[in-house]
Amino acid sequence: MVKLIIWDLDDTLWHGTLAEGDDVSLFDERIHAIRLLNSQGVVNSICSKNDFENAKAKLTELGIFQEFVFPEINFVAKGQSVQRILTDMNLRAPDVVFVDDNPHNLHEVESVVEGIQTIDANSLELDRFLLTTLAETAGGKSRVSKYRMMEDKRSARAELEGSNEDFLRSSGIKMTVVRTQENAPYAGRIEELINRTNQLNFLKTRVEPGSLAPFIVDVGKNQTYSLFVWDKFGNYGLVGFAFVRTNTKEVRHFTFSCRIMNMGVEEQFAWYLHAAPDGPRVPLDKLPVAAINHDWITIVDSNSEEARAAVAEASGTSGASAAEIRVMANCQSGSIAHYLQVDTPVEIDNWPQAFRLVDWIRDQDMRGPWTPHMVYGAFVDYSEDKWRGTEGLAEYTSAVKRFARECVSRGSSLTVILPVDQSVNSSGVTYDYSGLNKAWRDIAGNEPAIEVLELSDFNPAMGADPRHFTRETIIAIADALTTKFRSVS
Repeated sequence: MVKLIIWDLDDTLWHGTLAEGDDVSLFDERIHAIRLLNSQGVVNSICSKNDFENAKAKLTELGIFQEFVFPEINFVAKGQSVQRILTDMNLRAPDVVFVDDNPHNLHEVESVVEGIQTIDANSLELDRFLLTTLAETAGGKSRVSKYRMMEDKRSARAELEGSNEDFLRSSGIKMTVVRTQENAPYAGRIEELINRTNQLNFLKTRVEPGSLAPFIVDVGKNQTYSLFVWDKFGNYGLVGFAFVRTNTKEVRHFTFSCRIMNMGVEEQFAWYLHAAPDGPRVPLDKLPVAAINHDWITIVDSNSEEARAAVAEASGTSGASAAEIRVMANCQSGSIAHYLQVDTPVEIDNWPQAFRLVDWIRDQDMRGPWTPHMVYGAFVDYSEDKWRGTEGLAEYTSAVKRFARECVSRGSSLTVILPVDQSVNSSGVTYDYSGLNKAWRDIAGNEPAIEVLELSDFNPAMGADPRHFTRETIIAIADALTTKFRSVS
């Protein structure tokens, strides 16, 4: 997949030779293609034997200098200049195309930069290539700003005396990890990262577009982690992804954007997967790179304001919750939200930032926003010893009434998902939730804003495990909620 096109100037981007005093004029169709390609994710650079200041002045006069990144405009051999561009941009030669009108320059670059594709600017092949690339990249997002940050870093690194590690320490590198089901909104970007990346795709994996989201929300089997990175130079966005099998701790995907190459981010992410308290604790021998906790990288809690702002900036969102529905079902929240067929944004809980009634009655902290419509999986609280016995049931009933009153006072509707009253799991353990369920049924019978969703209405066998449901159960819950929310919209 083409990621970069490097252009000669004289008789390639413009008619004429600048150094000979020609009144150069642009190849308008090529400039139009360059602007479109920049907007679709293919960036453009320059490699030209010209005086830099004169060429920059002419490019600026023509209104196109800003369309190019990492320009190499000098009197150095073109093979050397092209290689430097690739090195500075952390790109592989097979992902780069060099365009020049001089056959000698084309052959020289081919001999120095093994694997690069070259195109004669005088050939019809160039027109076909541009048309094909424009069609193949339609719908892509611009990456020019990301490479501008890399240009700034190159300049800063050149000015700093000291080692590369000294430079990294001065850069203020921060990263945050978005965990498990919270990655569902980023499934498309993650698929693109996996399929576009070669050099830092450590397991050389690929996925079918549109196939990843169901695996992300199936937290019983899979644990997914996306990585956002920023520093004093700017926000690099979602630049890493790991996919870990829950039971075996096998790493199925481990891939990164080339934008974070040579920053130590890969080793830091591996350390997170191995040692972080909220990570999957992958054994060292199952990681594709060394796990190193670098002192120049700060890991920021994904629930902090700083991390949320960085993720929102990278994702092009406001950062503030605009959701009208919140699903509070702990690790089942993302799965339910994924299968909801509604047009409104949905907020999901994800452990440890998750609502539980037992916590709320103690501190009144919702661990997330109030929204017009709340969905609460009562089963997330049913394993608490606090509710056992006659006194415990009375305390639970009181807590239910108190929370219901709070929902009504805030103008929020509340749909409570209730497991079946009595069930036995595959290990022979019996669950009896009839008393706890009754507390919610009594409230729902007297308060229009409170409604219960009975899993027993779908299939009596559903809900044998009160915390983890099958995919079929999740879909049934989501379908019932979809019907409800469509009726009130």
